[in-house]
Amino acid sequence: MKQFVLLFLSLTTFLSCQDSESQKPLTLTQEKPQTPLSFSNVTLIDKFKDELVLDTLSSSKTAKFSALYMGSLSDSIVINYRNADQNHLVRVWEKHRTPSKDELSIYIDTTKHIGSPTDYMSWRETSSIAPHRALSYPIFIRNHSKDTLRIGFGDYFPMITEAKDSTGLWIPIQERFIYMCGTGVPSIVLAPNEIALTSIKKGCAKQYTKLRIRFELYNEQDIYSNEINAAVNHD
Repeated sequence: MKQFVLLFLSLTTFLSCQDSESQKPLTLTQEKPQTPLSFSNVTLIDKFKDELVLDTLSSSKTAKFSALYMGSLSDSIVINYRNADQNHLVRVWEKHRTPSKDELSIYIDTTKHIGSPTDYMSWRETSSIAPHRALSYPIFIRNHSKDTLRIGFGDYFPMITEAKDSTGLWIPIQERFIYMCGTGVPSIVLAPNEIALTSIKKGCAKQYTKLRIRFELYNEQDIYSNEINAAVNHD
């Protein structure tokens, strides 16, 4: 009987320690990384009042992913269709490096809709839809590094859209925007843990396939977003 009591007390003490250990707060090294779900929980406040309409992705042969917001990740974000990167531009681009593959994440959120970016070249677009009226999915870009990174040039991020063809290969359906003259064009920088927001047109077509965003890096592997289902014409 005495041995049984001692065994019971020992077992109780062990379980109590295990429970106490499991309730200890997470240390910084145990902190979980940002998950895509947290982006879906962000409320995007769009003050643009016009009705958003579907457009074809083929109307955007040249990629023009510009910022709709840049700053801290918060529960609610107000979309700015003009000058969203105003406080994130630098003239001395050598001060900041480009990201490596594991320092930047790109997530297309298909749970909500916003408008499309507009810019000073909008009047040249072949699309008949007015600036930022195209129904679009938000794209979240996050800096996971400890450094301020150079993630864009002028008005745009170095990203294009890719589609999966019938053989399963990823093919670009856009080309990068290139300035005719880069003199005096600033760089877009993103501080540690900050996010940048842009968007991709939802698209309307008879063919459905997988889409993804490719962030082009120099001398390193490119960075890719999650894959989404979308309507696109292969032409």
